[in-house]
Amino acid sequence: MKDWSITPDKKPEWPLGGDGEKIAPAFLERKCGSRFDLDMEIGLLAAYGIPVVCSYPNGGEFSELILGYPVSGADLYVPETLLEDARNILSCDLAEEEPEAVRPPDEPEKEDGDV
Repeated sequence: MKDWSITPDKKPEWPLGGDGEKIAPAFLERKCGSRFDLDMEIGLLAAYGIPVVCSYPNGGEFSELILGYPVSGADLYVPETLLEDARNILSCDLAEEEPEAVRPPDEPEKEDGDV
């Protein structure tokens, strides 16, 4: 019953190296903006099994407490073995495709010479 919730907070565990020690963190990026933007990126990486650690530079923890978001942004760190994967996930460029022209089913196909 202790694991039950409406929105489970299952975070990926930090991976261990061959020697049994945790892999060193590597700087991914500084994320500025709202807390929502930060949570979206962390959630996206967590969905792919990449753990994230946040650091709030320049008194960011205090500004998050007072204002609700870190004014100076948050530094995101991931395991160095997953750094390239995390960059690829976050740099995904989604392009909208042009929808194909749909002809009505009762309309015959036109030949090249037809108008």
